[in-house]
Amino acid sequence: MNIVQGDNKLTIPISTNMNLENATVTITVKRGGEIFTKTATILDIVTGSCEFSLTNEDLTVAGIYEYQWTAEFTDGRVKSGKKLDTYVSEKLTGTIVTVTIDGGEF
Repeated sequence: MNIVQGDNKLTIPISTNMNLENATVTITVKRGGEIFTKTATILDIVTGSCEFSLTNEDLTVAGIYEYQWTAEFTDGRVKSGKKLDTYVSEKLTGTIVTVTIDGGEF
């Protein structure tokens, strides 16, 4: 997956491979020394297919982002998946410069 710093409304699929009936799934994301949590959307309860979104506010820092899902069930069970990671590339920015030579612009 190609992710660039400041991208907007990026959706990442998660497969828990377990029945998520009566569960809430959260995603813990670590970027550098900061940790934040997102709530996943369950797409298929039986297969455990989920997704979560990262916004441009989440993607302000370039580098490695680690993430891990955790399912919490109403009966008290808690199950977490293995840690995954993705790389967020630096957004190249600059200033547009107009050069005028002999009356023409480039």
